[in-house]
Amino acid sequence: MSGIRKDAGLIQIDAAISRGSSGGVVVNTRAEVIGIAVSSRVGGQNLNFAIPVEYLSDLEFHFTAPVIWAGALSLKDRDREKLEGPVQSVSAKEARYRYDQRSDKYYETLAELKEKSKYDPIGNEVEWSVYKNGNLQWRYIFTYDQQGFKTHQVKESGDGTRKQDDITPTEGINQKLNLRKFSMIAESDSAKFVYDRDGNEIEYISKTDGERAVSTYNEHGFLTERKWYMNDKLESVDRYEYETDEYGNWIKQYETNYSEKYRELGFTPSRLVYRDITYYRQ
Repeated sequence: MSGIRKDAGLIQIDAAISRGSSGGVVVNTRAEVIGIAVSSRVGGQNLNFAIPVEYLSDLEFHFTAPVIWAGALSLKDRDREKLEGPVQSVSAKEARYRYDQRSDKYYETLAELKEKSKYDPIGNEVEWSVYKNGNLQWRYIFTYDQQGFKTHQVKESGDGTRKQDDITPTEGINQKLNLRKFSMIAESDSAKFVYDRDGNEIEYISKTDGERAVSTYNEHGFLTERKWYMNDKLESVDRYEYETDEYGNWIKQYETNYSEKYRELGFTPSRLVYRDITYYRQ
């Protein structure tokens, strides 16, 4: 898959579609059917299109979501997080760098668990937990129907309280759509967000204090740099480097920071994020 054509409600793929092959299935790298081939652009450089299978399989629902959003519905939570392979769970731990003046060196603090996600075999997120100082703050547990839309949501708080909500088909569809933003601008009362064709947030603009952030990503969709401006004047820059596992998922993120106020220091170590990723057996 090379993109989501939100204006047409189609998946854009770079796999060739031969004449007469319309109606054939399109599969991803996990051999999962994600669409039905429908057309090619004559004269284009391998521009081919498919209808997302989740839209087709759910026609009996009679929901009112317009077809232009169908491409977003074809993606699973695992795809949204740009996770490759049969990911079962992801745990993120964060450590900070501290500067020791006596030794003139930076040292790493103890990494603390921040959050954990669990996925079912087809890529839906079934559990999401958030931690503070190593203690559970809250946990969400999700259940899905056969089309991959949420039907129930349970919230467990760190104090032991538990609340369950039923999710209607329309709400389930809207939740999927709200988490998938491609080549678009989203706005709230306080901010504006700009997303590229891959769903990456490339610009954040505050409507209240003049703050703006511009982000860039590498070919794998990993954030590599974020520049912060105040009233269009550069204030700081965050840069990121990664270590990856055999599937290409990052398992270690190094963050360095630059400040215009202390430009003589250049980029200094700031933060480390470790990800422990488990996989389903293939």
